Amino acid sequence: MAKAVTTTKKVKEIINTNPGKTKKELAGLLGIEDKTFIYHYQKLLKAGEIQKIEDQVVISDKEIKDLEYYFTHGFTDEEACLEADINIRTFYHYCSNNPEWADRRQVLKKRQVMKAKLIVSKNLEAEKDDYVKMVFQEEKRQERARIKVDLGVTTEDEEDINAKNVSLKVTIMD
Repeated sequence: MAKAVTTTKKVKEIINTNPGKTKKELAGLLGIEDKTFIYHYQKLLKAGEIQKIEDQVVISDKEIKDLEYYFTHGFTDEEACLEADINIRTFYHYCSNNPEWADRRQVLKKRQVMKAKLIVSKNLEAEKDDYVKMVFQEEKRQERARIKVDLGVTTEDEEDINAKNVSLKVTIMD
């Protein structure tokens, strides 16, 4: 029991002498596990002996560059965070605090598609690639096939065979 009281006192002292540090940083300064620090921190908080510590969500410049790289290669948020070794909750918290970054990541995710469109377009203009032409022609063929023509004959008065209306129905499906 005496060891827990000593650790609680050390946690209080380290918090008071290091303002602006995160809980993780403070635990590191004490050389104790995060869980142990949190236990004593909550005990002190409950007793009203310390103020609540607002942890800042920080993603380093290197981690941002890693995320940008993965997003430009078509990775999802989860995949990019896994590769960059960033907790997904930390990432989403960072995005909510940095909306300009959240917008940028969405654009970066589209980069592969934009690059592919550019390559296809250039090859079509240069009439170089037979495969690209074939894909383009197939897409046009499918586009034409989406237009459905329905020629229906309806009769307003079933007894009068001569009174027929002919309708033409064209449906364009996206």
